[in-house]
Amino acid sequence: MRIVLVMVLVSMLRIVTNADEGHKNKPKDAAPAMTITYLANEGVFLSDGTSGVLIDSLFREGVGGYARLSHEVLESVESASAPFDTTRLVLVTHRHRDHFQADSVARHMKHNPAAMLVAPANAAELVEEAASDFAVFRDRAKFVPPPRDKPVTLHHAGLSVEVFFVSHGKGRFAKVEN
Repeated sequence: MRIVLVMVLVSMLRIVTNADEGHKNKPKDAAPAMTITYLANEGVFLSDGTSGVLIDSLFREGVGGYARLSHEVLESVESASAPFDTTRLVLVTHRHRDHFQADSVARHMKHNPAAMLVAPANAAELVEEAASDFAVFRDRAKFVPPPRDKPVTLHHAGLSVEVFFVSHGKGRFAKVEN
């Protein structure tokens, strides 16, 4: 999983980096450049300056040996403070504690009425239990079982996300909804 994410991020960085090279006279309607901000472990924030996507970035304790968000960054992410106030999609790949913690997700969703949560179906109960005010963002929470046959496409705030199954590995990780 880490190798795939790193490869995707490297490819995206190449696209972003190469997008402006040699284009000093870019058309005014050209898409804004995307920034990719590493937050911790596998967590990243993608942004074009007006819309952002948080991926696996809402967790507190995490798992020993893996990077965690600093207290200051965690507070900004959870309270949807700048630059995280532009977040339109909160994506959770799976419910391991170093990618997702329900109370952290619930706090961000409460503070960010513009965001939609997309998470595996097995995270639903955890988020509902963690958020005493789940009704505030229930309609913006999409809990999708990772489809094994055909991707599911969701749309929100001009952004699209495809949900599809990816193996989390073998042995004890083989059955992880990813």
